[in-house]
Amino acid sequence: MLKSQLLSQFSDIHHIITTKPLKFRCPFYQGEDKQEVLLNKQKLAQNIWIWEERIIFLNQTHSSDVVLINETNCTQEIYADAVITQSSQLALFVLTSDCLPIVLYDPMTQSIGVIHAGWKWLFGNIISNTLQKMQNQFWIKAEHLQIYIGPSISQENYEVQIDFLEKIPDEYKNYIKKIEEKYFFDLQWVSILQFQISWIPAKNMEISSHCTYRDSELFHSYRRKTHFPNIEYGNNAMGIYLK
Repeated sequence: MLKSQLLSQFSDIHHIITTKPLKFRCPFYQGEDKQEVLLNKQKLAQNIWIWEERIIFLNQTHSSDVVLINETNCTQEIYADAVITQSSQLALFVLTSDCLPIVLYDPMTQSIGVIHAGWKWLFGNIISNTLQKMQNQFWIKAEHLQIYIGPSISQENYEVQIDFLEKIPDEYKNYIKKIEEKYFFDLQWVSILQFQISWIPAKNMEISSHCTYRDSELFHSYRRKTHFPNIEYGNNAMGIYLK
């Protein structure tokens, strides 16, 4: 398991990024390895020193929806791609296999959040929606918020088709690189731009140097699975909780 250098400075939170051999599925998944996934969740709980029932895995819907989690709804099924809380000992996790996993922490208001972001919901304002929800609920200030963008697919391995260019808002066209008639998109720096627009200081952000596609010994990758159908596949998990 890995950690963020930025978030490791704070003693009142615990955060983690899982690596192989652990693998996870969304709660509604009914695949043949469901029992293995449940066992891995137990291992995760042991590693982060928290009760298994206090780990929240979202039913990720590929949307821009943000949900406030607290003691009244933490045992319910949550359908969203971002969640926030001020409740302690409640671990918020997102599952990814190439998309961006993002953790947010405000030490002043003792509030946290996690985001599951791919290109569609980046364009759909999931980052600004989450920041707005945290501001409305917890009165956060941009200068205090700490952001960690976890392992995801790097631009050099994220080839997109030419019709993708028509879906990109003009302000993100600079994040497409053309190499020998192929196009490659930079998810990480689009997210950084969106945080900068929301006045998050650069010193408060960290981007993982890992690529889920390239670092095959550490991470699961959906794109790699499409290229090599016989390889093992699952999701990586990244999460945080207030102690």
